[in-house]
This record gives sequence, structure tokens and C-alpha cells, in this order.
Amino acid sequence: SYVDMRGMPTRDDVVAHYADVSGRQVDDLDYYLVLAKWKLAIGLEQGFQRAGDDEKLLAFGPVVTSLMASAADLAESTDYRG
Repeated sequence: SYVDMRGMPTRDDVVAHYADVSGRQVDDLDYYLVLAKWKLAIGLEQGFQRAGDDEKLLAFGPVVTSLMASAADLAESTDYRG
């Protein structure tokens, strides 16, 4: 990895800190992560569809499918049932 992550808080640490500081429940965080991934994938797909021959925009194709697969995997594995 090109980023040195030593000393950085874990995802669980960040979530716990957010819950402590905000006083909000984070039990449904997976729902919002799935939603965010789907929304980002949709936005990137729109750019991909307009790409034409633009190689920079064509690079979004694999990112879109990866985001959708990641969202689907998280949706299937989460214990959140709303």
C-alpha cells in the first residue's frame, strides 16, 4: 500500500468515537454504507455511459461493477434488518 496506516484508527474505532461524540446509534451503519455504494455506483455509471471514446471515463466501468458487488456482498452479510 502507498499509504502508511500505522497509528490510524480502525473503522470500528472511528464508528465508536462517532457514536460517543454524537450520541447517535450506529446499529444501522451497514444500511447507509450499502446505500452510499449504490448511489456512487449509479453516478459513476452515468459517466461511464457517456464516456464514448474517453479512456478516463471508460476506466469507471470496472469501478462501477466492483462497487455494486461490494454493496451486494455487504447487504447479504449484514445482520441489519431495518
